[in-house]
Amino acid sequence: MPAAELAANDSKELILKLRGFIHYYQTICNLHENEMLAMVDLLEETQTKWREALAECDELKSKLSAMENSSTSDEQEVWKTPQTTPSARTSYTGVFVISI
Repeated sequence: MPAAELAANDSKELILKLRGFIHYYQTICNLHENEMLAMVDLLEETQTKWREALAECDELKSKLSAMENSSTSDEQEVWKTPQTTPSARTSYTGVFVISI
């Protein structure tokens, strides 16, 4: 076989091998792209859940604050009201509130 024919055959083999490598790496890239897109979806879902949880925490904090304010004003009202006993002494009736 002449040298040109041998070189042409070698080139054909190399081209086939290169096509195989390109296909292999393209497949790997596609798999990684799909994995990355799945991770992005998961991150977006997690971000949405965190936002919902934070909104719920804010709502609960507001409710707790309103309850504490209501309890404090009720407590102050009770402490201001004197109660007369049979011995004519003035005593105060109080409600104890424990805040946690």
